[in-house]
Amino acid sequence: MNTRKNKKAAIELSIQESVDNPIVLKDKPQKKSNNKKLEKQIQNDIFAAIGSLEGVLLFRNSVGLLDAVRSDGNVQRIKQGLGQGSPDLIGCLKLKNGLGQFFGIEVKRPGCKLRENQIQCHEKWSKFGIKIFTATSKEEALILMQELIDKCNSY
Repeated sequence: MNTRKNKKAAIELSIQESVDNPIVLKDKPQKKSNNKKLEKQIQNDIFAAIGSLEGVLLFRNSVGLLDAVRSDGNVQRIKQGLGQGSPDLIGCLKLKNGLGQFFGIEVKRPGCKLRENQIQCHEKWSKFGIKIFTATSKEEALILMQELIDKCNSY
């Protein structure tokens, strides 16, 4: 009990010190603009361009943990996405023969490289016939997508 009283007294003292001596937050210094697009911006551009192509069904693949509130009010952590290293965008291309070709687009900022878990995932998926390419811009993604469309429709 003595430790509880000590903790409570320490908390009350800390609160009183905060009231007596408020912390003044200073504005963060502005980061210099380097005119480089963030990966999320590039992903949005690619998603809009590729997703609007005829015969293409495209989805975002958000990988990570999600805190979901259950009906009883408790929070449950849920895994989402297709796994670590999986491509940012996942799609299906409708081919001339009526079949579909599953594909993935890994989005990177120019100069950035794939992480080891991405390389491993992409190699594994490729063994199952899934076409995966990496793009650093909307223009590059459109060129690579057109190459995929041409190649897949040539069979």
